[in-house]
Parts: sequence; C-alpha cells; structure tokens
Amino acid sequence: MLDPEQKSQMPEKARSEKPETVPPAQGQEEALGEMHSSVLAFCHQIARDAQEEIEKIAGRAELSAKRKLEDAQKEAESVALKIKQAAEAQAKRIQARVTSGISLEMKKMLLRAQADIIEEVFATVRDRLETLRGTTEYVCFLRQLTVQAILVLEEEECLVAPGTEDRDLCTAQLMSEISQLVQGTSGKEVKLSLSPDLSPKGSGVRVYSGAGTALFDNTLDARMERLEDELKAVVARQVFAPERTSQSGQAQTPQTEGR
Repeated sequence: MLDPEQKSQMPEKARSEKPETVPPAQGQEEALGEMHSSVLAFCHQIARDAQEEIEKIAGRAELSAKRKLEDAQKEAESVALKIKQAAEAQAKRIQARVTSGISLEMKKMLLRAQADIIEEVFATVRDRLETLRGTTEYVCFLRQLTVQAILVLEEEECLVAPGTEDRDLCTAQLMSEISQLVQGTSGKEVKLSLSPDLSPKGSGVRVYSGAGTALFDNTLDARMERLEDELKAVVARQVFAPERTSQSGQAQTPQTEGR
C-alpha cells in the first residue's frame, strides 16, 4: 500500500496504469490440465490396486482349488483302498467257501470209496467162506470161532448155538474137539451142550452161559461189525495214505527244484 504522500510523488501516468492480469481462458486450461493429470493418476492407482486385488484373489482361488484337488485325490485313494480291501476280503471268503466245499466233497468221496472197499472186502470174505463151506478148512474156522467165544465168557457151562447155515457141521466129534481145545488153553473143563432152538441166522456161532445170563456173538456178521473200524483204519492206511503222500510229494517237487 502507498501512503498519500507517496501517491502524490508518483507520476500521473504511473498512477493511471492498472496491473496486468492473466486472461481467464488460459487459467482454466491450466486448472483443467492439472485436474486431468490428477484423475489419470487416481485411475492408474485404482487400476494397480484392482490388479493387485485380482492377483490376490486368483492366488487364493488357486490355492483353494489345489487343496480341494488334493483332498479329492486323497478321498478317491481312500475309497479305492477300501474297495480293494473289501474285494480282497470277499475274494478270500469266496475262496474259503470253495475250498471248504471241495474239502467236504473230497471227504465224502473218500468215505464213499472207503465204504465201497470195505463192503467189497466183506463180500469177498463171504464168498470165500461160502466156497469153503463143508471143507475141513471151514470146519476149523468154525471150531476156532466157538473156542474163542467160550474163552471170552469164562463160564463152567456153555450153550453153543451155531448159525443156521453151520448147524449141520456141529457134530459130536466137533463139540468134543472144542471142549479139549478149551481145556488145553484155559486149564479148566467146561461143560458144553448144543442149543436146539437158539441158532442165529447165517454163519458163525453164538455161545451163551449155562444160565443164559451172558452171551458172546461170534457170528460172521458180528465179527464183520467188530472188525469194521479196524478195517477202515487199514483201508485208510494202505489205500488212501499212499495217494495223499504221492500228491504231497508232487506238490513239493516244484518247490524243491526251485531251490
């Protein structure tokens, strides 16, 4: 500010001149330019922020997808393992049932074969005895059966009942021979008599105590029945055991060769 005195000392021309001013149009253009630059910078910043956010979201999405994929793969492997284990267990159960069925069927076959062999042996014995009936050899067999029965009973008096097919062979001479054999074996004299009406059906002999309170059945059928278990063991040992041993040896041969 100029005081009045200074104003009075200024030339007239100087006092009359006005200060220079910037044209309005030029100022607006500069302001608009600065605003435009600010907007562009703001937009670039927003774009950079948005890109960073997008990259973060994409990274999280990729990580989440990877984890889900790993979880799905683990679950698939677990399911596959369970299916495999269930299939193996089922296969083992089926194999066990098949093996058990085969083993059971083999046992049935062996039992049938064993029964057939025993029956064949019995039939052979019967045929052989039938062929020998009436011969000296058969009479000796009948005498031996009778002596054995008397010795088992250990009675002082016995009643001899030969089978219907052998009754005619029990003569007085045969009864005397039986008495002598019993006395020679046991050292005791046993009174023997021939039963008139107790003869069993078939071959062999039954011997009763004198009082009829004891009985020893030495008929052919009774002897076959008593020998059946022993004969089964013999058949199993002599017929089936070698076959099983042979099969076992054949099964072990490849292992031996492999060693």
